[in-house]
Amino acid sequence: MTNHQADPQPAPRFHIVGWLIVRRAGRLLLARRAGVSYHSGHWGLPGGHVEPGETLPMAASREAFEEVGIRTDPDDLVPVGMARYVDGDAAGLDVFFTAEAFDGEPAPVSECDRVGWFGLDGLPDPILPWLPDSLHQYLVDRNWYAESLG
Repeated sequence: MTNHQADPQPAPRFHIVGWLIVRRAGRLLLARRAGVSYHSGHWGLPGGHVEPGETLPMAASREAFEEVGIRTDPDDLVPVGMARYVDGDAAGLDVFFTAEAFDGEPAPVSECDRVGWFGLDGLPDPILPWLPDSLHQYLVDRNWYAESLG
């Protein structure tokens, strides 16, 4: 007798990402993504994947330096929210931090071609599709957690 069980589906890739919401005078620092596979040409926060041996705030701080040239102290970052998601063959956890203090003047360094300061009521277009809702949820509604499983 033959066992006809279906092959198990491969587990989706799981990403852990640290994002940094940098604020100055009521505005948020955004960078336009360039030369990347995920939404190139769209505006987003500095951030990226956590590397082995890094804490989440260390990753957010490192990514901000690599992408927009500012230095932040990981110990000064304030966690404001997280979102677990499943999107096709990708899954992950996005963790958001805020920073009010930083060193350097923001400029495009890597994986972006423009930077700018924007108010929540005047976000640029195109922007990462999920970002306006996330910013509103974490900064206005003060809800710290979201899930999108489909």
